[in-house]
Amino acid sequence: MIVTRNKPGLYEYVKRLVAKYPRIQVMLDRRRVERRERIGPIGGDRRRTERRSQPEVTNELRARGWAMTRRRAGDSDGPAGSEG
Repeated sequence: MIVTRNKPGLYEYVKRLVAKYPRIQVMLDRRRVERRERIGPIGGDRRRTERRSQPEVTNELRARGWAMTRRRAGDSDGPAGSEG
């Protein structure tokens, strides 16, 4: 579960609520600033896709302040529940 940075009270509440479930990890959104919206055509970009692009998560964070997501295989932030 990801909680937006501007709701630290919600983050603490949910973290305590799910503490007994070791497979659930609650973390603050690590993005610092919103990405800039481009006006006009996009120039040649060497990357084919943004690997962390999840517009549905961004939309849920904006609307509700939190979003549920699954950890992808290969993510290496430590075992579930270790951060936050």
